[in-house]
Amino acid sequence: MTEFATCSSAIIIPEERLDVKANCFWLRGATTFFDVRVTHVNSKCNQGRPTQMIFKEYLNEKKRKYQQRVSGVEMGSFKPLVFGTNGGMGIECQMFLKQLAQKLAEKDNERYAVVIAWLRTRISFEILRPVNVSVRGSRSPFYRKELEVVDDFGLNRPRPVEFFIFFFKF
Repeated sequence: MTEFATCSSAIIIPEERLDVKANCFWLRGATTFFDVRVTHVNSKCNQGRPTQMIFKEYLNEKKRKYQQRVSGVEMGSFKPLVFGTNGGMGIECQMFLKQLAQKLAEKDNERYAVVIAWLRTRISFEILRPVNVSVRGSRSPFYRKELEVVDDFGLNRPRPVEFFIFFFKF
C-alpha cells in the first residue's frame, strides 16, 4: 500500500476507513468513496474568512489525505463531503446532493424539487442534532449509583401490618 502514498500527509493505515462507499453512483460500474466533514464556519479560527474558502480548504485537506489511497489501492474515485453547521456545503457536496436527489427522484417516481428539499431538511436536522447536544448537553437520563443507606436504629426495616394498624388507630 505504501508504493501509492507519495504525499507525506496521505493516510496509509489499513484500519483507516472512509465514511461511505457507493457503487454506480457517478458512473455505471465505478466505485466512489465519500468522507464527511462537518465544520463550524462561525468559529474563532474561521472568523473573517469567506465560507466557500473554508469549505475549499477542508475539501483540499481531505483530498490530500485520501485521494491517492483511494485511486491507487481501492481503485475508485474519492469525493469529500464538507458541510457547515450553518447549512452551507462545499461545491463537491452540492454536486453529490444533486446527483443523490436525481437518483432518488427517479427511483421513487417523485419530483426532483420534493426530494432535494427533503434531503436538505434531513441533513440540516442531522447536523443540528450534535450541535444541540454539544451546546445544551445530553438529554439521556442521568443515573446515580445506589447510595448506601445507614440503618442505625432499624427504622428502614419493613414493619408488619399490625404495627401500622396499632400505631394509626383513631
